[in-house]
Amino acid sequence: MTNHKLIYEHDRDQTCVRALCVADADANCRLRCPHDCEWISIERDEHGPFHMVDTFDELFETNQEPLPVRHDLVSGPACHVVDWLNEDASLIPELNDPYQRFEIGTIDIDVKWVNGDEIMWAKVEESS
Repeated sequence: MTNHKLIYEHDRDQTCVRALCVADADANCRLRCPHDCEWISIERDEHGPFHMVDTFDELFETNQEPLPVRHDLVSGPACHVVDWLNEDASLIPELNDPYQRFEIGTIDIDVKWVNGDEIMWAKVEESS
């Protein structure tokens, strides 16, 4: 089982896709840096998740070597993957690597003839 899923929903006009995250609250995809760092390389130790940053900007004027500084990460309310994919769902098919073709699903349908030469269909609900 994976932590991320794609949900395809069909209505009369279109099929839509959205991403869903079922990962634990401390999963890497939910971690945020409280210092608003965007690009982070997540590491973990006995104190929890963190990432390291160089203090190059602060030391530039003093000609000192940059020192690595630890930023402890916190769990955020949302998932980076889901946020990014759902921002523009039209990208989801394009990002399929390596362009796999797969069956989304199969449903039973009830076909009704209308006016003798047209058809309408409805999904058959599963009985319990």
